[in-house]
Amino acid sequence: MVKSETKDARDGCELVIDYDPSSRVVGIEIV
Repeated sequence: MVKSETKDARDGCELVIDYDPSSRVVGIEIV
């Protein structure tokens, strides 16, 4: 599953998953 989303900190804790061109999935948790 390839997914790319961005949320504001105002939305609370959101999980941002981006598919990197380097063939790796990077998950960033925004608080």
